[in-house]
Amino acid sequence: MLYEELFFFVIVVFLISSDKINSLYLIVVLLPFNSFIKDVLEYLYGGGALFTYWKEAAIAIFAVKVFLNMQKKIDKQMTSYFIVLFFYIMIFFFIGYIRFQNLNASIAKLRDILFPILLFLSLCISKIKESQVRRILFLYTLSFLLIGLTGFMDLFGGYRLAFALITQKIKYISNGILYYPDAMEIMGYNRMNGIMDGPNQLGLYTSVFVLAMLVLRKKIKWNNIKDKLIDIIIIMSIVILILTFSRTAIVTVIIAWYIYLRNEKGRKLFEIVKVIFIILAIYFILTPFLPQIHKIFLGTISGHENSSANRGNDIFDGLKYVLNHPLGNGLGASYLIAAGQPLVYFVESAFLNICIELGIMGLILLIGFYILILIKLKNKISSNSFAKVSYALLFTTIITSFFSTNPAEPTYTFYLWMFLGLSFSIIISDHKRYNFS
Repeated sequence: MLYEELFFFVIVVFLISSDKINSLYLIVVLLPFNSFIKDVLEYLYGGGALFTYWKEAAIAIFAVKVFLNMQKKIDKQMTSYFIVLFFYIMIFFFIGYIRFQNLNASIAKLRDILFPILLFLSLCISKIKESQVRRILFLYTLSFLLIGLTGFMDLFGGYRLAFALITQKIKYISNGILYYPDAMEIMGYNRMNGIMDGPNQLGLYTSVFVLAMLVLRKKIKWNNIKDKLIDIIIIMSIVILILTFSRTAIVTVIIAWYIYLRNEKGRKLFEIVKVIFIILAIYFILTPFLPQIHKIFLGTISGHENSSANRGNDIFDGLKYVLNHPLGNGLGASYLIAAGQPLVYFVESAFLNICIELGIMGLILLIGFYILILIKLKNKISSNSFAKVSYALLFTTIITSFFSTNPAEPTYTFYLWMFLGLSFSIIISDHKRYNFS
């Protein structure tokens, strides 16, 4: 435990004593490694829980520094709405804690909802220099590259067992046969996982990167070597997206890309054809070597794949539960205390789980906040490339959250709200191309 506390202490001291932008840099780089580092600490020293609070500490330090030296006016409409949402959530936090007496569950849900929004609001009143934006994008690309490499090591390099032992993803062992959690396989085939929490988490993390690079790639000037390198990384990200077999992640990219193109002027048809061509080329190149891709694709659309076949029934049952309990049960009610064992009820829908915890009114308030942000982003789309990415992602998140829990995963939500905040804190002209420094 001493090593974990020292690690956490060093991070906090560094962030307090350095420029506030370092909090953003750290979040961009370290966030996808968060669970793995926690698992390593737990594997080696029996700890890990304290370390996971580094991101909340980074956001809190960033927020304090920003509010002590505000560089932009606070948007009164968004701030007022957030205050109402904050007090509503806190009421249900105490209801959940009093009812379930499980502080870990209530705090975990509170962290996942409030801190990404706090990061967003802090960025909204910040001015980020263009050089800092370039560094954020560079660190984001570097971090994704490292995570992506662990995915290939996991699926093709023989490291699946080593990663599974460290991250405790071995379900059980019977007669010498290892059984992994159901999410790590689909129709009997391995899904790319890497060192992240699961294939769906890797898939959604990749979906944000794919969309961001497809949009921002044209705004960044590289030298010839780096130009080719980023093209290779984009292709690699699409391969990773396919091999995670995360339907939510793939749908996120498709819908978000469509929404982005609807708001884009110029050669829309060309952009659509180009992306479709790249995806189909990768699909047909991979299929002879990995025939399971085609089988899983057919199994998903035909309903023969179990999880997709049962999704409709699960959501329908969850909807019936919500209608019978419209006021909610308190924050933490859908928290999984063990695999498949929620405190009260869990459904494969992020929005229905919010209803289970915060009631139907809580979901209405949250969606209302999303819509308010979308309206304000709409005014920035013509001149701000981050706004184009964020608008498409947030709109898609609202759609996918009805039929998947994955958009509520912390890694995805933190990156989503960071991009939303950057949309309001900086302006990237569509007529400029920047160099990475």
